[in-house]
Amino acid sequence: MLLVSTPLTLIAGLFLAMLGFVEIGRRIGVHRKFEGLGAVEGAVFGLMGLLIAFTFGSAAVRFETRRNLVVEEVNDIGTAYLRLDLLPPAAQPKLRDAFRRYVDSRLAFYRSLPDLDAAEADLARMTKLQNEIWQASVAACDEVASPAPSMLLLPALNTMIDITTTRTAAFKAHQPTIVFGMLALTMLACSLLAGFDMGAGSGRSWLHIVCHSVFGWGINVSAALNIQLPWHTEQYNDDVLGGQFTYGEGIGHYGNDTDFFPTDAAFGNNGELEALPYYGAFGGYTHYWLPSWRSTGTFGWVKVDGLNTQGPDAYHQTQYASGNLVWQLRERLSVGVEVLYGNNQKESGASGHVFRNQVGVAYSLF
Repeated sequence: MLLVSTPLTLIAGLFLAMLGFVEIGRRIGVHRKFEGLGAVEGAVFGLMGLLIAFTFGSAAVRFETRRNLVVEEVNDIGTAYLRLDLLPPAAQPKLRDAFRRYVDSRLAFYRSLPDLDAAEADLARMTKLQNEIWQASVAACDEVASPAPSMLLLPALNTMIDITTTRTAAFKAHQPTIVFGMLALTMLACSLLAGFDMGAGSGRSWLHIVCHSVFGWGINVSAALNIQLPWHTEQYNDDVLGGQFTYGEGIGHYGNDTDFFPTDAAFGNNGELEALPYYGAFGGYTHYWLPSWRSTGTFGWVKVDGLNTQGPDAYHQTQYASGNLVWQLRERLSVGVEVLYGNNQKESGASGHVFRNQVGVAYSLF
């Protein structure tokens, strides 16, 4: 049985299902009788991005873990092989030959993947060799009056055998099925919403039915300046002045203010997907009133040039400001109060603003 056969079938089936949902969404969109799906689209596409990031992040962790286990097993086998020198010379050739066959069986196990049947056969041969090496080593240790072989070789062999179980468990550790199920459902929902937006166009774009994607790019420039005030003693930390500017197209979901709205791209009047220009700026200043008391003031601005097909309720721009007072109680413990202000403006020109106060306690683990 090949390990890759089932995933490839599922991927092909999901791809075809996405094409079908795009077409279903387009047909619904042609006869649309309701608007205001911008928030829903932003939430669904944001959830899909979160699930994809979670899946790839977990895969990267598992890959790094497996790579470290490879190095660990190589070291364990090398240590056990070197400690064979503690055994009587007559017992060493047989064990060294068994070690060579054992290493060959380990390599054969991973080379046989993704053929699980062949891998199981190699795993059985490897287990048999482990027992052979262990029994021969125990018998050889009994022939030596010194306790050194038993104290040094046998623990090394035990570690060499245990690492195979650890690597097998790591090999079988995969993302929970429910995560892949949620990801598939979210991708289908995104395809349906993308097709719904395409329904506003005059025709069907087969290119975007297949991939409904567009190239996005962006640049981000940031800087920070440490300021040592003349009246501050060595007990004070430096004040910090920082700023950041961002511009790009199709990068709306990377921003905090725009992550909940469809600000990456939108379908134009011709049914083609277009990347939306994104502008962002941020500035902040941190001042130390006392060695354990500090305040930070920030201001941020984000603007997205949307399309008229998005409707009057589409996101246009926001301004955001905050100020706080923080008391550093301990090295890792701090408490503070903060005042926040936000202003949101839609494409129609309608806007609203809100103030918020909050009290927080923060504890840093590192």
